[in-house]
Amino acid sequence: ALDYFFMLPAQCDISDFKLEKMEWLILQDIELVLEIPHLAQQWMSAESTPTLGTVVLTFEEFITRWQHLSKLVPH
Repeated sequence: ALDYFFMLPAQCDISDFKLEKMEWLILQDIELVLEIPHLAQQWMSAESTPTLGTVVLTFEEFITRWQHLSKLVPH
């Protein structure tokens, strides 16, 4: 679908910006990495006044998930 889009005459000025396969793979890795702090932020913002206990538990979960991810996706 993207190949067709970039072949359209109206898109000729941006066709040089089409991402290659490796660039898409890198973006997918970035998405995986950023998903964890996003979840932590969501947990923290769910409470109107986060307590220290909640903050510590959220931070521990954040670190644990990142460590787990580093073992699953070592690159």
